[in-house]
Amino acid sequence: MKSIIRCGKKVCISIFCAVAFVSIGACTHSGSAAGSNPEAVALIRHTLQEAEQSGLDFIPEADRRFKYQAFDLNHDGQDEYLVALYTPYFSGTGGSTAYIINPDGTVDSRFTVVRFPIHVAATSSEGWQDLIMYSGRENRAVKRRGGKYPSNPSVEAVYEEEIPDGTPALLDIWDGGAYPAFPF
Repeated sequence: MKSIIRCGKKVCISIFCAVAFVSIGACTHSGSAAGSNPEAVALIRHTLQEAEQSGLDFIPEADRRFKYQAFDLNHDGQDEYLVALYTPYFSGTGGSTAYIINPDGTVDSRFTVVRFPIHVAATSSEGWQDLIMYSGRENRAVKRRGGKYPSNPSVEAVYEEEIPDGTPALLDIWDGGAYPAFPF
């Protein structure tokens, strides 16, 4: 079933939520609970401090917060970290900023104008799962090119199909307390 997103919040048919919860374990992967690993939090915090270094002096402390979820996007047996920067400094009417951070702490990809959740498609490009991101008032098919995902999903091809039942929905951060927030 297709997810409908309005005002940064996901509204879906309750059957979809029940199926997703049962079939993919509340949208977690490899037993990784969203935001529950202290080592991952420290790694992500350090990476974000380096990546956003030029603006840290200007970003209000209250806006330097992130939520994350671990998921193995490239099937190498190690989870990557999908990170949401969702506070007003990093968000606007078009969406928010998101990162994919590798297990070694390097930034794989950075996205702008993304609305959460991010769906993981059954297809892949360059050995990594394709993503379905809501951006520019449409679901977009976001595929790797040249070793990373494109930074602005709103200019990618529209994902025309219904999002299949059971498709992992990552960083469903507007869905309550499943994703604790951490400072960086």
